[in-house]
Amino acid sequence: MARPSAQAPRLIASDGVLAAEPRHRRTHHTSELPRAHFAAETAFMSSREVVRRRRVNVLYGMVAATGISLFLGLTTGSTAMLYLFTVSFLGLAAYCYILVQIRNQEYLRRYYGQRHAA
Repeated sequence: MARPSAQAPRLIASDGVLAAEPRHRRTHHTSELPRAHFAAETAFMSSREVVRRRRVNVLYGMVAATGISLFLGLTTGSTAMLYLFTVSFLGLAAYCYILVQIRNQEYLRRYYGQRHAA
């Protein structure tokens, strides 16, 4: 089976005249700007602030998952949703414990780091 030619179809103007030249495709006005792999608002933040924001977002997501699973478990009476709530609650508690440990390590590092430097 023969394929039709690979040329693009020619456009016909409203007056019935064939377009002599293909139309120019417009590029996006920001196509010349470099693209980064992070959000624009994080471009001016320190790496510590980016990590802190990510941790807060994860915490909010886990709190939302725990609350939604509790609500659905109580309203539907589904044991699967209550198990999901239990798992998400334990995960939230473990994540909070990890965050407290990280904060304590940073505090001790700053305290002992400044004390030894003096």
